Amino acid sequence: MTELPPYDEEAERAVLGAMLQNPNAVPAAQDYLNAEDFYTDKHRQIFQSVTRVWSEGRNLDHITISAELPEQRDYVHLLFDTCYVTTNVTEYARIVHDHAQRRLLLRTGQEIAELAHRKDEIKKLVDLAEQKVYGISPTRVRKPEQVKDILARVISEQDDETPTHTLTTGFPRIDELVGGLHDSNLVIVGARPGIGKTSFGLAIAEHAAAAGRVLFFSLEMSRVELAERLGCSLASVSLRNLREHSLQAEELARLCNHMGHVEKLDLLIEDEPGQTLLSVRGTARREASKKHLSLIVIDYLQLMTLGYRTESRFVEVSAMSRELKNLARTLRCPVLALSQLNRESESHWSDGKPRLSHLRESGSIEQDADVVLLLSWPKDKPGFVNVDVAKNRHGPLGEVQLIWTPQYTRFGRV
Repeated sequence: MTELPPYDEEAERAVLGAMLQNPNAVPAAQDYLNAEDFYTDKHRQIFQSVTRVWSEGRNLDHITISAELPEQRDYVHLLFDTCYVTTNVTEYARIVHDHAQRRLLLRTGQEIAELAHRKDEIKKLVDLAEQKVYGISPTRVRKPEQVKDILARVISEQDDETPTHTLTTGFPRIDELVGGLHDSNLVIVGARPGIGKTSFGLAIAEHAAAAGRVLFFSLEMSRVELAERLGCSLASVSLRNLREHSLQAEELARLCNHMGHVEKLDLLIEDEPGQTLLSVRGTARREASKKHLSLIVIDYLQLMTLGYRTESRFVEVSAMSRELKNLARTLRCPVLALSQLNRESESHWSDGKPRLSHLRESGSIEQDADVVLLLSWPKDKPGFVNVDVAKNRHGPLGEVQLIWTPQYTRFGRV
């Protein structure tokens, strides 16, 4: 005999009966349920009819629903006549939702089992499996909240001397302009190759990792190369000497002396080549389930793929920027994504200053980002890098100059 999927018919009936007997129970049930959470077709139909009549402001009772669903007339009257405690509708709804999630978990397991028989590359199949698992949410979407309650919470937080849920970049002038890195924000750092965007992102990651966990996705450099750059930057050691194993005694001593600081950093580096948005999202969610992430860094956006086919690269990059914004909101931490600029910023008719329109391959990067920082060389000041705050939802635009020391791959304040 085939085992039935998890469901509780009595709880489903109790929810519908409570809604028919007391229209005030409808919004309470909707906080937890949608029509697909009901196991039987007739219960889904009745729920849809009840919520539609209620949302249209019409009188809601067994008579109006019977008129909507004449084939269910007798059953609707039975639900109405059965005595249910309407004030318990929230508990009934939770039971129904719990069983719906169990059915979804069972269905997801079956779909993952079917993936094993497909002939696609195993990495892609694992990415798809992770996407299906992380698509299961044990709770419903958050309810809307009264603005008075939101503002009251904001005011109560003013007693703290430092703003909550905000990371500093380590560059005070940039922090003055953008207000630091806010939770749920997507921050884009755009530059042409060779400007130092990886070192800039690594500097922010190092600063943030002193206060919380940072997850750095490197799609271009290995974890060893990044560790070398970080060590050289902190200890003022020549990157070339380090790679050639020709460090002077004093350079080696400085590097060793900075290990104490590095050991305190909570900085994770993922350098798996060919990463997709699905794998990045899966890794980020796994790590966030172990410990809250203070910052996610992606180096860099154009080297990543969605993990499935799209009609064009433009569409693919647009989808990735939107999904990275969603990831920032879901995990409630800032996402710092490095991005290449197109060659127009270096053309003969350009003034050398990059613009938002120079973000490579997609205009939606500009739309999805909360902050965009564009790096460039100033024409008349070698040894410096301009950081142009070209977009800022939280404050003014402006330009900051940083000192660039290439032998140490280090950015410094002027």
